[in-house]
Amino acid sequence: MTKELVTKTVMAWHFTNGERISHTGEPLVHRTYTVDPPLELCARGLHASRNPMDALRLGPGLHVSRVRLSGTILDDGIEKLCASRRTVIWHADASLAVIAWGAWCAREVLHLFEMKYPGDLRPRHAVEATEAYVAAARAADGYAARAAAGA
Repeated sequence: MTKELVTKTVMAWHFTNGERISHTGEPLVHRTYTVDPPLELCARGLHASRNPMDALRLGPGLHVSRVRLSGTILDDGIEKLCASRRTVIWHADASLAVIAWGAWCAREVLHLFEMKYPGDLRPRHAVEATEAYVAAARAADGYAARAAAGA
């Protein structure tokens, strides 16, 4: 059952595909988006979730924002919020973190697959390739940061 909240603000999480990035490639932090009522969950309004895992599952991409919802706020009481105002507090590209987390999750259960299919190494190779990709991306990010700092 959806209920309308008359609260000052709600801190929440919001994932996007990166569409709300400025022309310079920087996130639009501290920007407030607004929408006029009527609000409707999953149809009209500025959506977010109290839990980042819900927001990741419901959002269209891997760019995460911490947001402050205000104005009129609808709450389904489970996972979804919808507001008339959403202010972006901070924003980050979470792609690499989500990929690394996915590889970690797969590695945690890999032994179960290998017990049932001991000769099939495809999942192990996929996990190893993903971990190598993450390691290379992190090394490149570290190199770029050191270069930018003049180290």
